[in-house]
Amino acid sequence: LLTVLFGFVLALPNLLTDDTRASMPSWAPSEQLRLGLDLQGGAHVLVSAEMDAVFQKRMDNLANDVRRVLREGGNIKRGTPVVKQDSVTIRIKNAEDIDRARVALNQLPQPLQSGAITGINSTDLDITLDEAKQAFRLQMNEPAKAELTDRTIIQSLEVVRRRIDPEGIKEPTVARQGRDRILIQVPGADSAKEILDVIDEAAVLNFHVVTPSGQSDLIKGIKKSTQSIYPDVQEGGPLWLVDKVPLVRGEQVVDANPSFDQNGEPVVSFRFNAAAGRDFGRWSQGNVGQLFAIVVDDKVIS
Repeated sequence: LLTVLFGFVLALPNLLTDDTRASMPSWAPSEQLRLGLDLQGGAHVLVSAEMDAVFQKRMDNLANDVRRVLREGGNIKRGTPVVKQDSVTIRIKNAEDIDRARVALNQLPQPLQSGAITGINSTDLDITLDEAKQAFRLQMNEPAKAELTDRTIIQSLEVVRRRIDPEGIKEPTVARQGRDRILIQVPGADSAKEILDVIDEAAVLNFHVVTPSGQSDLIKGIKKSTQSIYPDVQEGGPLWLVDKVPLVRGEQVVDANPSFDQNGEPVVSFRFNAAAGRDFGRWSQGNVGQLFAIVVDDKVIS
């Protein structure tokens, strides 16, 4: 009888309204049983990542890098880069500049993450020369596309999970399906449209300089025209006072990969385009030890 009574007390919150549960003593159980999709009902959707747009963005950034390395390689005369979905073609105007152009362009291929695992020295770009047209073609190869797809899906899983369940109480299922699709199941959701409305807006990523300020002076010391306050992504975490204008915008990030530092510790290696690289280089050189915040959807994730 005592066991049955104890079980009834624990199950009682499931029979009460939200207002009644909120007014109960702090020592009383208040957690409701979380029902899954099969018992509670809800909605599920299967979404596909638009990888063509991701590849196109990678090639747009590559075209800017091509211009930069040819300029830094001695102002090599060239045509306008021709950008396609998975390649960039650049014509060199003077035949005597071909060798210098090759040396400059060979700086651009980046090692693949799979190469660190397999030991095979492979890069993300294949460079070929059409000698008749004096044109170099830099093409993203299939292993590079597969790695970029994997990273995009893994990042998207986390973004979707935060969008669907920012408080961490809905217990949705967010899982990868196949190569480029994501299955989302949300108990209690009224419709698939409700889910799609939440995840439809693109995530906004920016890098902001953290303003040196004590926590007690955070609010009263803010300069609304030049500073902003963002919450930490961890519940109960600190507020962060940052410069309102981003140091680097998300679209200026060319690439990001999981990696390891000199001590074997896991880190994230990221690469900016030429303009952002110069700005970040100048700032970091003059601000050793200063914090910068990685902000996604107006929350500081790191």
